[in-house]
Amino acid sequence: MKKVLMVMAAAAAVLSLAACAGNANSSSSSQNDSAQTSEQQETMLGTSVFTEEDGVLTYLDTERSPFDGAGLKITVDKPAKTVKFVKTGLDGSETVEYYNFDFNSNTVEQYYYVSMMGTGFYYTFDLDAGEIVKVEDSDRNDSTQSAKDNGRYDSANERMKSDVEALQNYFTKQYGVEISDMVND
Repeated sequence: MKKVLMVMAAAAAVLSLAACAGNANSSSSSQNDSAQTSEQQETMLGTSVFTEEDGVLTYLDTERSPFDGAGLKITVDKPAKTVKFVKTGLDGSETVEYYNFDFNSNTVEQYYYVSMMGTGFYYTFDLDAGEIVKVEDSDRNDSTQSAKDNGRYDSANERMKSDVEALQNYFTKQYGVEISDMVND
């Protein structure tokens, strides 16, 4: 009889611990849900994180950029129908590299600096075609054919496609709207 009582007591203790663990997991889950809800609210209210000055919206994001080791300064100019993403350091200091979405021409212009060469290039990406339509050197001379002849066009085109897609996905996830919707409302 003593053994039966001890087994029952042990079973009760195990069930009691399991119930406590379940409540702890439930509490932890509830806290995670609260944190997720706050994040979702920030995402849904994303446009409220922008500051407005003279009709131009700006925001500096040094924490969630889609580019490793970089932040983004985002400038939304509704009258001009452009959204510009300037790469920054994690401290917010601007670099010369940027992506400018222009919804008048449905293109993205990227300035890409090549430190080994000490110069940069301008790439014009057609959003409808999904490819680079023009490459210019730092003096704005057309070098599209040169890039193709030297075998640099295809890799630049793939990088540009990937970057544009990353920016579009980032923007939709963080601010709850597509980039184009920021200027077309």
